Amino acid sequence: MTSTVAGLPKYVVLKSKSTGKYLHYLWNDEFSDYYKHMGSKRDVDPVNPFVKLEVVPSTADPTLVHLICSYNSKFIQLVSKGGVSWLSATADSPDEDLTKETSTLFQPIFPAGEPNTVEFLHVQTNRNVRIFINKDYGDSINNVACAYSKDGGGDINRFEFAAWVSYEDVIKAKDDEIEKLKAQAAAGDDDESLSADAIVEELRKDIREQNEQLEAAYNEIDALKAAAKAK
Repeated sequence: MTSTVAGLPKYVVLKSKSTGKYLHYLWNDEFSDYYKHMGSKRDVDPVNPFVKLEVVPSTADPTLVHLICSYNSKFIQLVSKGGVSWLSATADSPDEDLTKETSTLFQPIFPAGEPNTVEFLHVQTNRNVRIFINKDYGDSINNVACAYSKDGGGDINRFEFAAWVSYEDVIKAKDDEIEKLKAQAAAGDDDESLSADAIVEELRKDIREQNEQLEAAYNEIDALKAAAKAK
């Protein structure tokens, strides 16, 4: 696994500790004003093309990073709307000018005693990245990612991180596990065989579900591309 800052993977997926959902690109008009922003609104799989992020170290300070949405190859920047600074995957290039709110520099912060957990501070504004949740607002705004006041310390600011793994590698690992379990079942007693068969079937079910999720995601991508060409 290629690392960048303090063990943060070069290609990463981030799972919100407050929502339990992966941070992902908001990919169509369904998300209304927050289209092209980042959020944790859908129950998407970690191999979904909308969740993959690239971590790029700053050329000026290797403890700081830029985040790229791999789906559209855009840098994540802040876009102000309604008095809130939202994370938007719309910048064409990195911006390391800390005099501008358009700076795309973030500081990863790793809370003590919480392995594989990270917070991100937008350096220029000195605000923590968090998931916006407010029961007084509607569904369209809730669970969109924003940069808020520097009030770290809670799950609302924190993400579990893991290296992004391609769909093909995930399926291969599960196929290998199935073959291993089948071999164990063939060599074991009846109880072990029954247990292994049940696990194999559960793994096959997981693969079918991931196939369906990925197919749906790519169908949406194809629809987006077709709509863009039609304009």
